[in-house]
Amino acid sequence: MSVAAITVNWNRGALTLRCLDALRAGSQACHAYVVDNASTDGSLELFATLPGDATLIRNKVNRGWAGGNNVGLRRALADGHEFIFVLNNDAIVDPQTLGALIEVYPQGARDGILPVLGMPERHSDGSYGFVTAVDEPETGVPYWLGRTETKLTEALSPTVYVHGAAMFAHRSVFESVGYFDERFFLCFDDTDWCFRAAKKGHPLLVARDAAIDHDGSATMGGFDSPLTIYFMTRNRLLFAEQHCAAKQRAALAKTYEDYLRQIADKTGARAIAFKTAVADYSARRFGDCPAAMRAPVQRVTPGS
Repeated sequence: MSVAAITVNWNRGALTLRCLDALRAGSQACHAYVVDNASTDGSLELFATLPGDATLIRNKVNRGWAGGNNVGLRRALADGHEFIFVLNNDAIVDPQTLGALIEVYPQGARDGILPVLGMPERHSDGSYGFVTAVDEPETGVPYWLGRTETKLTEALSPTVYVHGAAMFAHRSVFESVGYFDERFFLCFDDTDWCFRAAKKGHPLLVARDAAIDHDGSATMGGFDSPLTIYFMTRNRLLFAEQHCAAKQRAALAKTYEDYLRQIADKTGARAIAFKTAVADYSARRFGDCPAAMRAPVQRVTPGS
């Protein structure tokens, strides 16, 4: 049984090495594919001495989370690995995580169709981010529940999507569903892929006995950075276009229109990010964001 772990790096080489160290400390061996998205911070120098259980793939341009993972997926599948573990580079897996996922994986199959597994995510302050996700009926855009909102009592619990920070499935699932949609670049690319998987009958489940510590948006500068606001805003609209009913899309559009009126005269970085995102969606500009969206702002700690 062979497991490939795929992680994407963009200017966070030290985080990626920390992620790899945690993988190696686990009870289940895996081969890591580190996909570097044209980093300029010295990451490649840090990766120069990666051991034999890791393969470095260098992208000439930043292809985002979706494109970077697609490069790693193609290589891992071509190399014949049986299981694929998509893992954010700001995540640390518990030592038992991969072993627990492999052990419980067959139990999630339904009518011979293999599942996609996720796991609970802890923040550094001890709180939980993602545990499971549920539908939001009005707009059709799902949202996640944290530990304060739900507790897992079963070994496997249903969810409407698996957070891409840690996603585990047999290679046949990826061969069935295909690759991540690179129009998203960042944010909602994992949700879109999970919805496509569900439409093909693959159960989406959270494994109670596996877990990761996850910084959350470390590469993106935090949950309220202009970069995060831009991608979450634009890609929520793209996701709704792909998966939500007309009535739900109208409700989401009304919410956006109301907010645009509220910030019409605002010139702050976050307001500009929101307005730019809506304009780019309307103009069908997808993929990477305008350079101005990467302007640094003070990071907000998850849960604060």
